[in-house]
Amino acid sequence: MEIINILTNTAMQILSLVAPTTSRVIKIKVNFCDEDTAFLKEYTIHLPRKMFDCDVTKDTMLAVGLLMHEIGHLLQPLQQIDQIEEEERIPSWLSNIALDIQLEEMIKTIFLQASVSLQYCRQLVHDKCYRTEFANTVCTLYARNVQFQDIAEHLALASRFYDPMASCGCCDAVINDIFDAAVAVTVPPVYRQFLCDLEMFRYITVCELPERLRWLISRYPELRTQQRQNKFCARPQLRGNSDLIVLQEEAADYLPTALQDYSELCKCQVDKTAIIPEAYLLANRLTPHFQAGRSAQQIIAPLEIERRQLAAGAMLPFYMNLPGRISPYNRLIICLDCSPSMKEGGGSKLRLAQIASQAIALAIKRIGGQVIGIAFGEKAYISTQEDDSLLFAEHLPTMVSTDFMFLSDVWQRWLHVPVLLITDGRGRIPYALPGNKARTHCILIPPRINKLDMENIATTVIVLSHLAYLSDVIAFICK
Repeated sequence: MEIINILTNTAMQILSLVAPTTSRVIKIKVNFCDEDTAFLKEYTIHLPRKMFDCDVTKDTMLAVGLLMHEIGHLLQPLQQIDQIEEEERIPSWLSNIALDIQLEEMIKTIFLQASVSLQYCRQLVHDKCYRTEFANTVCTLYARNVQFQDIAEHLALASRFYDPMASCGCCDAVINDIFDAAVAVTVPPVYRQFLCDLEMFRYITVCELPERLRWLISRYPELRTQQRQNKFCARPQLRGNSDLIVLQEEAADYLPTALQDYSELCKCQVDKTAIIPEAYLLANRLTPHFQAGRSAQQIIAPLEIERRQLAAGAMLPFYMNLPGRISPYNRLIICLDCSPSMKEGGGSKLRLAQIASQAIALAIKRIGGQVIGIAFGEKAYISTQEDDSLLFAEHLPTMVSTDFMFLSDVWQRWLHVPVLLITDGRGRIPYALPGNKARTHCILIPPRINKLDMENIATTVIVLSHLAYLSDVIAFICK
């Protein structure tokens, strides 16, 4: 089936991001089964043919969401967690829900576009089960005055699928939604505290999972006797697999040390544009750096028949023209820092940065290339046409601070396009996977620069103190 090939390739691409070496050895398989939920066993991800009344084999968004979820389990230290479960007598449903909350936030951090598919899956469960199966069960049990340990599992599942936008709901919002207003105020504090503690799993890394679970059960020892398995939080079967342990160890070097929130690009309309005169002159000097010589060489190729030579009666009518080289920078994303720190000293830093960005854009367009311009500060803006017009705008967006978190959105939208930052490097930075860092470059505009942070997200970081050196800087980046 075509969808099987799509899902298998997707799984291997995600693994190659976080474990590039081990993913060459391990082959993940995807199969459809007759179970009612997805599960992971060894190297095979089993997806249900039907989930509720949806045909998973025809619903690509649902299939990808389930796939993303199961891949997240591959990156978690499940062997350690199994050991802690046995030592602390942690109920499977509790650890599984905690693992699910953590992995969905982690997968979103690694592969931002996965959030759409995961949200789609949570929305399905929310629509089918949240009110009828989870919330109503909590209300029924609470009305019977049952003990906390008898209601905790249903409460946790209600929180898990309360808000499809997140892997776990806010404790107060969940309580107020499940119970009537008059009843909500009488709910014991342990209910809210339990949901708050579960929500904290959104913000931890895989390395912190084992001890965090040990801490969680120490706060609620009454849950130790509960050992039920729930179909909405099934445990993968990965015990004793040495290759998967190696994969998890390698992935630990690539996964972020902290899970962060990411900002997306905002679109804006550019009304007026103007080219700074100095940019014209600089573009003439930069153009050769983006050009690549095209080969006219011809070689004998046994499997390539040159029909004209054949018609002319040539003894060996097998020729092929070698293709010309293509510049890797015929497409480029230029990110221009417009934050207040760039306007220090009368705006000389920002003007230098804007002239440099315009000159680079003009040079690339002269060779028939494409440039995407982004202006950023605390937010990042792109023109509605997603072109370079924002770099030439007469009036740039007004900013109050600097934040580089938008880069995660850029890296995911344009997977293979080089990125050039023109900034002073002062601001919050995202986590950069090795492949994203390798295609990102940074030109720092002094004074008061932050080179150390930029070296964490860009493979090339160069200081540009004067426009006279811009040609040398571009030559170094394009080498």
